[in-house]
Formats: sequence, C-alpha cells, structure tokens
Amino acid sequence: MKAKLFNGVLFNVSWLLIVLSQDAALAWLVASVHVGLHMALLGRGREEWYFVFTITAIGLVVDQLLFVSGVLQSPGAAPVAPLWLSALWPVLATTSMHAFSTLGDRPWLAAVLGAFGGYGSYRLGVSLSSIEFGTLQQSGVVLALFWALMFPTLLLVARKFTDLRKIGVGHASY
Repeated sequence: MKAKLFNGVLFNVSWLLIVLSQDAALAWLVASVHVGLHMALLGRGREEWYFVFTITAIGLVVDQLLFVSGVLQSPGAAPVAPLWLSALWPVLATTSMHAFSTLGDRPWLAAVLGAFGGYGSYRLGVSLSSIEFGTLQQSGVVLALFWALMFPTLLLVARKFTDLRKIGVGHASY
C-alpha cells in the first residue's frame, strides 16, 4: 500500500511540475528523474521499461492528433502539440502497474474513472498552462470518450506486460 501511495504522490508532483514548467527541456528532465526514481524504487524490470517506452511513443502520437484535430490548441501557434505536454505520458505510464493496477480487474470502473479523471486532468492542465480547448463542449466530450477507452486499455496492456514478467518471457532460464 505504501508503494502505491508513493507512486501516486510521485505522479501528481511530477504532473504538476511538468504542467507548470511548460518548458520541453525541464519537463523531460522531470519525467526522466521521475521514471528513474520510480524504476529504482518500484520498477518491475525490463518489461516495465518496455511498457513505459511504448506508452510514451503512443502518447506522442495521441498528443499530435489532439492538436491537429483541434481538440486542443496553443493560441497563435501551429497545430502541433508542445513537446513538454508529451512528457506527461511516461509519468502516467509508471502508475499503470502500481497505483492504478487494481483497476485492471474492473474495466467499467476504469472506464468511468478514465473519462472523468482524463478530462479533469486536461481541464486542470488547461487552467494552469497556455494550452486551450478547441471548443470546450466538444473537446470535453472527445477527451472523456477517449480516456474512457484509453485508461482501461492502458491497464490491460500493463497487465499483459506484467504477465510476461511472471512467466519469464525474455529472461534467460538457468
């Protein structure tokens, strides 16, 4: 329980530092320190590293799609997601096998929490940064639906990576 609490607190502190910084170099430094500290204290080996890298890559694409589609925007800038925003993905990925892992058995609850929590996270992020919603009502619906699907999927994929570790895939047997 202490490990899950630590994981959740570390996520929230890193999330806030990244959003408040709005600086790509600082955001990725925070994300790197976060992931390094997480892996040193709570990491689950190579599978979790792969998981974090996979989710980070997916997140980079998702962020770009949210900006290109107009769900999110940076006033006066091209419809491209700022790089600092994408630093939130590896930080989020570290919670999937830890703080949120028990939600993997409850996909409907994960979907509801994903819808409200995902949208709420963007809502708070918008209020603390220069990013804006394209049109608040439509953007909120798109983000809530996206996270209602993404969050349980993220937890399912995390479980699959955890299962690979349990059966020893990718590890030499001696």
